[in-house]
Amino acid sequence: MPTPKPNLWIEGALLALLALLWGSSYLFIKIAVADIPPITLIAIRVSIACAFLLAVVYLRGASNTSTVASPAC
Repeated sequence: MPTPKPNLWIEGALLALLALLWGSSYLFIKIAVADIPPITLIAIRVSIACAFLLAVVYLRGASNTSTVASPAC
């Protein structure tokens, strides 16, 4: 079975998006550390990541998200 040819435009766009998101997080941390206590900043980042991952699990069609989510979320 032949492997599909990768779409270089899509891969390039995804790589650029990743670089933008990754780079902007450093800028956000630089600005936020001056105003927000570090533990609060960590709690916010973990909460956002947890919500994002639960949304991905939900959209992928997991039948029971309570078994996927950890008690910390």
